Amino acid sequence: MLDSRTQNLAPTSGLATSASTSAPTGSVLARIMVIDSEQTSNHDICTVLETFGYSTNRLPTPQQALSHLRTLPPGALKPHLIICDLLGDGLDGLDFLRDLRRYGFWSIPVMIVTSLESNSTFEKAVIDLGADDFVLKPVRTSELLLRVRLLLRGLPGVAAWRGPELL
Repeated sequence: MLDSRTQNLAPTSGLATSASTSAPTGSVLARIMVIDSEQTSNHDICTVLETFGYSTNRLPTPQQALSHLRTLPPGALKPHLIICDLLGDGLDGLDFLRDLRRYGFWSIPVMIVTSLESNSTFEKAVIDLGADDFVLKPVRTSELLLRVRLLLRGLPGVAAWRGPELL
């Protein structure tokens, strides 16, 4: 779930609309897979990302996401980024991350989000398993967008950020 104090970065705030963040012809801002069994959180994260010009694919469980990725036909468009809740139904985010990397999906950055209490040992373990970033819930909208920008920076086929400065 997003932090309600900064959730109002929607078009009515005047900061951005999908039109102001549109990608150049032939390129997309980015394709982002969001995995969260908590429907409200999944919806909130996707709504913010879509508002700022990202294309999202919402999946409720890590099992569905892994199955989807493993059955993509050759040449199919993969997500540029995966945002995964640590506590999924059945397969959790850590198992998903381990399996994702085991099946060779090293080129897709993964941001783990969680509402669990965190410490440096736990965060290091998540990063050591192959996560590229780690964010605690509730996620502030500005923090989500900033971290997404940083993870996508320089990836092939991803248009440069064309939105307003957020901080």
